[in-house]
Amino acid sequence: MSFQILNMKRPIEDVSIQKLNNDKLDLSNSEVQLEIGRRFFYGFGVPHDEDEGFRWFVLSAEQGNAKAQNHVGYCYEMLFSNHLEAVKWYAKAAEQGDADGQLNLGNCYYFGIGVKENYLEAVKWLIKSAEQGNAVAQHNLSLCYERGEGVVQNYLEAVKWYLKAAEQGDSNAQFNLGLCYE
Repeated sequence: MSFQILNMKRPIEDVSIQKLNNDKLDLSNSEVQLEIGRRFFYGFGVPHDEDEGFRWFVLSAEQGNAKAQNHVGYCYEMLFSNHLEAVKWYAKAAEQGDADGQLNLGNCYYFGIGVKENYLEAVKWLIKSAEQGNAVAQHNLSLCYERGEGVVQNYLEAVKWYLKAAEQGDSNAQFNLGLCYE
């Protein structure tokens, strides 16, 4: 049983960059910038180019787009191994209520990535994300309750959160939930 990280590669509508340009979209709009960044970063409809994707994420994030801020944090953590910058951007997203940013910030506190390991702070952010329905956060929060990390050990609370994540199809939560009934 281990913590999960967020799968940032989510399906998006299949619309080419050419169509985006033909629609005369405002390329200064943070939502458009985020979408273009995702397309380049993951290679949806355009050649895969993480650097170009990152550039668009930063443009959007600097305008305060929480989802883009989370993506910038992810890039700093996973691509550039700059954990201090990752935490800075995750925190910006998390403080705006972005569930994925809250999950990622919680995971940073749990593992001591870019910050001092702090289970209490990890649980604080995992709860915020889990309450918004983030299945990965629900699973990770379950582990905290099961192990008594950052919270008083509480198997009933662990099962409650495993169940919420399992109902969303989280296979790790389904497995761990099954172990709870052995």
